[in-house]
Amino acid sequence: MVLANILALSGSPRRGGNTDFMMDTFKKGAEEAGARVEVLRVADLDIKPCTHCDGCRETGECVIADDMGEIYEKLAKADGLILASPIYFGSVSAYIKAAIERFQIYWFINFGNEELRHLKAPGKRPAGFLAVGGMKNKKYCDSVRVTAEALFLNTRLTFSSFLCLQGYDEKGALEKDPEALQRAYREGRDFVSKNFQD
Repeated sequence: MVLANILALSGSPRRGGNTDFMMDTFKKGAEEAGARVEVLRVADLDIKPCTHCDGCRETGECVIADDMGEIYEKLAKADGLILASPIYFGSVSAYIKAAIERFQIYWFINFGNEELRHLKAPGKRPAGFLAVGGMKNKKYCDSVRVTAEALFLNTRLTFSSFLCLQGYDEKGALEKDPEALQRAYREGRDFVSKNFQD
């Protein structure tokens, strides 16, 4: 029995890097706890940046025709959302940030236009954010967390999980640290057990 279907967006452009290992290990923990996790690599998708045209103000739909439409559709059916990103210059990657900014449609649905309240937004479902970076500077984790908080606030998702691992810069460095991978595994397992098990 599948307890939950979780959509996961991975924001690293580097295949087989630390973000991928972190996400894969989180996924393993979540799936062993009873969830099904679908991971989309955002860097492999065609996602254009938000142009702030406000086209979604009236309809609650983005006017840009690209692969973000697939994310909207999958999120509408998902029971939870996880995002993962490397830390670049103290923030999230440009790939995951582009996707985050296209969540603007949900701001209009939730807060910006009362006539759109009947449309389905992701609200109340559990969500989490995973980050991994090279420099050991707590401010960088704090910066990523602020981005996650803003996303979940504007979508009304429930901020349920946050894991930021630092000191892993070289490709594959995280894979060599069993303790860090265990933390990612536990985060995935706990995300499911806390939010979807009785």
